[in-house]
Parts: sequence; C-alpha cells; structure tokens
Amino acid sequence: MDHHFDIAIIGLGCAGSHIALELLQQCPDIKLVVIDNAPTVLHKKWSYWEKDSGKWDHMTLKKWNYGLFKSAQGIIELDMNPYVYKT
Repeated sequence: MDHHFDIAIIGLGCAGSHIALELLQQCPDIKLVVIDNAPTVLHKKWSYWEKDSGKWDHMTLKKWNYGLFKSAQGIIELDMNPYVYKT
C-alpha cells in the first residue's frame, strides 16, 4: 500500500492541533497526516498568551489579565494588557 501525504504533523499538542486546523481550513485539498501516540487528546488542557479575544474563547476555562511575581522581598502585580493568559 502506497501512502502519500503533503504534510505530516508529529504530536497533536497545542501547536500541532492549531497547525492542523489552520492547514485544513486554508488548504482543504491538502493530504495531512497526524501522528500521535496519546490514547486520547480530549482531556488535554493548553495555556497560552493571546492579545485580546480570540478564536478559542468559547472553550476558555480561565483567564488572567495580570501576572504575579512573589519573592521574599514582596509581591509585584504585573499588568499584561493587552495580553491575556488563557487555559
């Protein structure tokens, strides 16, 4: 059996899944194979920085608009505007 694919994506983590979705939307005729040995990806959680709102907001579990740095000398709250950290 002869298999030919235009692109192979190794690993369906955050980056691999985003690339696969974008490729399939922008190039619907592309032959794409994804290789991942995980039994399921349904329970994976990804966190990422994004400017303002985005494509995956409907799936966001939690988001933060600031960062917190703690040390023995005290706490510094960091305003990340316009970026948001999302899970």
